[in-house]
Amino acid sequence: MPSKPNLCIYCRSGSYGPSCPYSPHKVHVHGNDPKRCIYCGSYSVGNGCPYNPHSKMHVHGIEYNQMVNDSVKDSIIVGYLMNKLEVPLIKTPAYKLGLIDESGNKIKNPKTPEELAALSLLDQYIIDIKQTLGSKLDMINSSMYLNVEQTISLEDYSVIYEKELAVGKKIKLLINELKQITAESYQVGLNTATIEKLILQSFEEPVA
Repeated sequence: MPSKPNLCIYCRSGSYGPSCPYSPHKVHVHGNDPKRCIYCGSYSVGNGCPYNPHSKMHVHGIEYNQMVNDSVKDSIIVGYLMNKLEVPLIKTPAYKLGLIDESGNKIKNPKTPEELAALSLLDQYIIDIKQTLGSKLDMINSSMYLNVEQTISLEDYSVIYEKELAVGKKIKLLINELKQITAESYQVGLNTATIEKLILQSFEEPVA
């Protein structure tokens, strides 16, 4: 099977250097070749890259792909946690099933599969965070989203906006599929902790 062409991940060009129209730092990035620097194409290691916008170090494709994989994994984990933190306690399945009160204090231990799914170890951890932070949680959430938006300039945002929409649609389809798989997993007897473990393990596997 022929290897994939080592093209810029932003503009699909074979060029190297500071001429990429879509990269946020205007430098071409090539991530397909694990042995070559993603910025200058050199096989060298260590210091000496003329195009790395962050330092003079060569970054090889295998290192870059691992960093991307770790970044995606961290983003999904953080997003999952933030989504759970934003749900009011009185709207959680644990509260509706009478497992906790409106302050998050446990009323009874979960026993049925439905109750165990509603109050997993992660859910209890989220409740502990909410109880500890209280009203500060909304301020932390707002600050986090504000900092994310400030890292993107108006010029860069306008350039990548259409690509962002396209990727967003693909991610939404994947998340909907993941929700469907999760619902089916509950039906065959898997609990929340097992499903979460399987999701996290999938990020440890190399990208095909």
